[in-house]
Amino acid sequence: MDDYLEMAHSFEAGKRRCEILRIIVRCPVSLNETFKEMHRGKSIRTHLYETPKYKGKVTMSAGKLILEPHMVQDLVEHTLNGAMDHLKSLFQNPEIKDVFTILVVGGFARLALELIKQSFPEKKVIVPECPEMTVLYGAVIFGCAMLSLR
Repeated sequence: MDDYLEMAHSFEAGKRRCEILRIIVRCPVSLNETFKEMHRGKSIRTHLYETPKYKGKVTMSAGKLILEPHMVQDLVEHTLNGAMDHLKSLFQNPEIKDVFTILVVGGFARLALELIKQSFPEKKVIVPECPEMTVLYGAVIFGCAMLSLR
């Protein structure tokens, strides 16, 4: 479980910077061993090299997975498209159809920004300086407010 959490954290940290360079995720030895057991001794590195879907998009070097920015975009595209569909359905609601500003926060904010602007050109899109921390700040403010109500 620790290996999984470390990989997830590494991916999340890289996701925030994907518009700059590629994402580098530490790949635990246990993952490669499990992969070999499940794929008749083939390593992750060999699999990535031999699979056209990943060739040139994901590589492995020195125990790290290296994902090119367009590969990260492919990985999150399904989630982003689902979010866009949900926003479109929300803006069909008469109660909020006149909302003209979208505040984009969270870990996907930077990845979703261009898609949101393209999908809603008539809306003003605001992204805080540190969108992934905005959710945390809001949770802390909410928690403090709840404590003061007691």
